[in-house]
Amino acid sequence: MSALQAAALTGDVVVRLGVAVLLLVLLVWLLLLAIRPARAAVAFIAPGAGPRLRALAAATRARHEAGCARLAALD
Repeated sequence: MSALQAAALTGDVVVRLGVAVLLLVLLVWLLLLAIRPARAAVAFIAPGAGPRLRALAAATRARHEAGCARLAALD
């Protein structure tokens, strides 16, 4: 492989990685953009759901940690 071919291959890889990174950033941005209206819709449809969701998340986290503790006790 000549130096010119190696440089072309390197440039091709760099361009592909750059496009992949840009697409990933765009996807994350679109997901974040989609979350904001969904959060506002939940607040409009079910006012007061925030504390209940936080309580549910805390209970789920507590169950998860209890399960992890049980698994650690088995070792």
